[in-house]
Amino acid sequence: MTEIIPYYEKTFERHRRDIEAVELGEKPNLRFNEPLGMAYITILETFKHYKGVKANKNFILELWQKKAVLIWAGWERFNSDGEWVRRFDESFWFLPKKNGKTILGSGLGIADTILRGEIGGEVYAFATVKKQAELAWTGFKELLQRHDELKKYTSIAYNTITLSQKDTTFQMFGRDADTVEGVSPTFALSDERHIQKDNSVRDNIKTAMIARKQPHLMDITTAGDDIESVCYVDYEYAKKVVEGILEDDNLFVFIAEAPRKPEGQGYDDWWFREEVWRAANPNYGVSVTKDGMEKAAKKAQEKSDQLPSFLRKHLNIWRSEDDGFITKEEWDACRVAELNLLGRKIVGLDLSFRDDFSARVDVYQNGEYFDIVPRSYIPEGKIYERERELRVPLYDWINRDLITATKGVTIDQQYILDDIVDGLDITDFIGYDPTYAKWIINKIESNYNFQNSVMVRQTTWGLSLATIFFRDLVREKRVRHLGDPIMNWHISNVSLAKDNQGNIKPDRTNVRKKVDLVAAVINAFACIATGEPVKQEKSVYEERGLREL
Repeated sequence: MTEIIPYYEKTFERHRRDIEAVELGEKPNLRFNEPLGMAYITILETFKHYKGVKANKNFILELWQKKAVLIWAGWERFNSDGEWVRRFDESFWFLPKKNGKTILGSGLGIADTILRGEIGGEVYAFATVKKQAELAWTGFKELLQRHDELKKYTSIAYNTITLSQKDTTFQMFGRDADTVEGVSPTFALSDERHIQKDNSVRDNIKTAMIARKQPHLMDITTAGDDIESVCYVDYEYAKKVVEGILEDDNLFVFIAEAPRKPEGQGYDDWWFREEVWRAANPNYGVSVTKDGMEKAAKKAQEKSDQLPSFLRKHLNIWRSEDDGFITKEEWDACRVAELNLLGRKIVGLDLSFRDDFSARVDVYQNGEYFDIVPRSYIPEGKIYERERELRVPLYDWINRDLITATKGVTIDQQYILDDIVDGLDITDFIGYDPTYAKWIINKIESNYNFQNSVMVRQTTWGLSLATIFFRDLVREKRVRHLGDPIMNWHISNVSLAKDNQGNIKPDRTNVRKKVDLVAAVINAFACIATGEPVKQEKSVYEERGLREL
């Protein structure tokens, strides 16, 4: 078996990519200030542990901690006032239990106050449950009170810590933070984000930071058991950023989790292998011991009801692990510099009814290879709303002609029709989802005498063969693409739905996980998967509608 590379190495890979981008002049507004990052590490190692066998002993940061803190603290951006300020105004730290995330967060909050904090700063620990917020606040208190120098400037009254050296206060918030007015945080620590049921507390804190010069909001959490939660949305977004699928220069990401269980035989014991434990826990062999993991693993093996808890707490795996579709590595391996657009052309459509994305993918078959060209459409009146909801750079993609913004607040089907007709003379087949494509297909068939449109039933049975065919072609590197970022995003969003017979299709139940381009390309491959496509007869009700007696 090949060596397992921990997922958190992607944080360091992203750092190296950014360094190269700065050196090449691609990101002139950024710089890496290594001495500043080292100053944070120096301060952290003056703090003392306050519980356990290391109580009253100084922090000794592990190599992964030093590298992560150096990157988190050292990057700066050039602001509109002509000053270099912190680059990352938010961070997402995702680690299993016992990897020291809460105490690291408390230590960074204090170090940040000393090195970057404004006079009159306000530092907050917050969570949905006040007791959880108190853990991080206690970290502030204990670290300050046990510090050889800072304890002289520290006082506590009414659950408020005051560091007189910077005239900065440290407080905690529970759910009632959404009613608090008058706060102006310089640093906020959100502990166990996965417990938070909504964004009310976090949004209040984030909005209140606007008056500060270089505030920071730090999320620290383990995996939860609700993949519909706000934290899971943040987790998926953070993974796309650290992998380079989405660009967000303001977000720092550190994710430590167990590698996905490989397919095939011989991996039944995957979650109980020491190399998997080591990859998931950066502090393995330090605060996470082999004996402790073996004890927890033994319980999970003996009692099946203990397995989800073991996976979540010790390997940082969410309750439901999505079935594998196409990995980023598999998809990236299909990227080429130039496509061949001379082969047989099949168009796949996945259209929306009113105000959502519509997608079209042209597939050109050249012998054993399939070159794909994706096209996305969105109503211009919904761009701002969708950008905020989905946390993707729609305006930037539109400006780069990667997405077409059609006029109005609903999708302009006439525009899409004209776009399709423009290349209809070289189109062999059109595969379409009948739900919202009826008007366009009827126009194409009646006005342009095009009779090679293929209706693709959107059931697991109707899509399974094409889904498997497309996935296998990607894994064989027989699909070729130019690296369109919207297609990359949609590929990364796909999880699979299965029926009782083992048929599969892209799962579309989560409206925040856009997969329209994948649906469109699978509709195209439905015309190819079984050889020459066979047109499915339309229901009489699709032709004339219902009649009344």
